[in-house]
Amino acid sequence: MHALAVSTRKSGRGQARRVVVDTQEKPLGVIKKALTEEAVVALEQPDGPAPNWLTPVITSNSGGGVDLYPHSLYWGTRRTLESLFSDRALMQQTVEWFAPLIVGKATVT
Repeated sequence: MHALAVSTRKSGRGQARRVVVDTQEKPLGVIKKALTEEAVVALEQPDGPAPNWLTPVITSNSGGGVDLYPHSLYWGTRRTLESLFSDRALMQQTVEWFAPLIVGKATVT
């Protein structure tokens, strides 16, 4: 995640080859902030609405790129997976959908 916010390109050849920041790319920011214990507990709640301090997962930034908010991404991903895992029929459909990509046969028990 830390390197995700920096666009790079390779420059030079042989021993002079370097990886440099590509200033031509649109910026991708990863907006992180420290969480209090109460905020962590709020992210971990198995039901109810999202904490009111969460932002959209991705927003436009002033440099023409986007900002990614990992706390919001975590909350949404966790809720999605909890929903999937608690629905046997949906989980079976998911297993069947991914089955051709998996070595061996997966089943829901």
